Amino acid sequence: MNNLVEKYIIIEIFEKLIRLNNFINSNKDFIKESGMKITLNVFQKAFQKAIVQLEKPILLLNEERISVSERISINRRLSNTLNLIREFHALLKFIHSEWVRPETYTFSNRILKNLPEEYQKTKMNVILIDDYSFKENNLISKFNEVFRRSNLSIDKSTIQYPTLFLPKIEMTNPLNWSILAHEIGHINTNEIHKLINDSLIPPKATVKNKEILLKWAEEIFCDIFAINILGPAYFSSFVSYSLVTGGLVGNNINSPNHPSNMMRIRFLYEYLVRNNFKLLFNKSSTENIDISDFFYNMSEDIDKINRTLLKNPNSNNIDIPDLTYFLDKLREVSKDYKTEIKFKSDNKIDDLFKKLKKSIPIGSICEASSSEVTKKLKAKTKEDFEGAKKLISERSTTLWEIINTGWIYKIAHIVPECSKIIFETKHDSLFDKLNEITEIYDLLDDRLLKSIESSEIHNLIEN
Repeated sequence: MNNLVEKYIIIEIFEKLIRLNNFINSNKDFIKESGMKITLNVFQKAFQKAIVQLEKPILLLNEERISVSERISINRRLSNTLNLIREFHALLKFIHSEWVRPETYTFSNRILKNLPEEYQKTKMNVILIDDYSFKENNLISKFNEVFRRSNLSIDKSTIQYPTLFLPKIEMTNPLNWSILAHEIGHINTNEIHKLINDSLIPPKATVKNKEILLKWAEEIFCDIFAINILGPAYFSSFVSYSLVTGGLVGNNINSPNHPSNMMRIRFLYEYLVRNNFKLLFNKSSTENIDISDFFYNMSEDIDKINRTLLKNPNSNNIDIPDLTYFLDKLREVSKDYKTEIKFKSDNKIDDLFKKLKKSIPIGSICEASSSEVTKKLKAKTKEDFEGAKKLISERSTTLWEIINTGWIYKIAHIVPECSKIIFETKHDSLFDKLNEITEIYDLLDDRLLKSIESSEIHNLIEN
């Protein structure tokens, strides 16, 4: 597929616009009842305007050849549209929103079980947020801070009550809940403080740079925590998230609290390669590709577009001398990270993919292959029948299996399908195409949500 990067970005923009539209429509009844029809009309007009922004890039990308100036124009338009999505999301504060789905708590609590025992009593809140960002904070601590000024306290318990913040448009998208695993990693303060110390800091670093690097180290260790639990699914989610938060021009910007998206992407990709883990999918009938390779190469291609076409310099507005020293030390310490690496075998991903392709939830899976069952049944003895019965009983699937299968399904099946609808269907309007793609994503969300809940029920029955 020519101009693969730009076409993939357009597919991602379609998805985010669909999720924005779904969120607005999910609250339509409340808006009408509360007399906020004008607000609804404004959002719908803004949504239509955002869709129209994609018309020219799609037409140009359908041409056999495009000039350098046209490609620059396309990427500027896409960059502006990504910025628009972030700004649009912030305006959702004017829209009433429901509480998060119960599946979000199921997902978060299963991630929490990977923390040390002292954190197992942690009680979590999940709140929808107006900014397009995932965050973690201890709201009890925040409120205690405010009330302390009046010599009052809300809760003196030692049990933590962290709050996870989820972007409103990701409310029904389990694939991007993977970012919550990173935020849950911040709860593990004891382990973080053991690992993150002055040994990571270059000898000649200033006090200010030391403070910055220690914050960066915590972010990268929380990335590793998430990758240890969810593997390539977290990496895929982070790259997808970076596309919206950094757009085409902001992924090399460091902040005092976070290293740049590209620094994190390169570090995590190296971590996956070093652990020799691959999760393959069929890109074509003749080619298999690792999903982490796919997203890493996509990130590097976007970075190249930024530097060579859009002529945006690497905007490292925070200059850290001896950054190589810091990253080398992080690599050393990450080898000793006590959180067990939980890369699972991918031998069931193909079976789960086939189920998902038939729109069947993937909350459970049969361990035995059909050939093993057939062999037992052919023997025709009572013992063999009993053996076959045990073989065909299904176990609950893990979050790792559900979310990684979901990502494989999205890249191997949904992205090519959406590409055909957007770039090969000549007569439908953009809004007709959007409606068709909306049905595809809604179905995937529904099946993954059902998979998470049915897996949890199956797990409770097993134990």
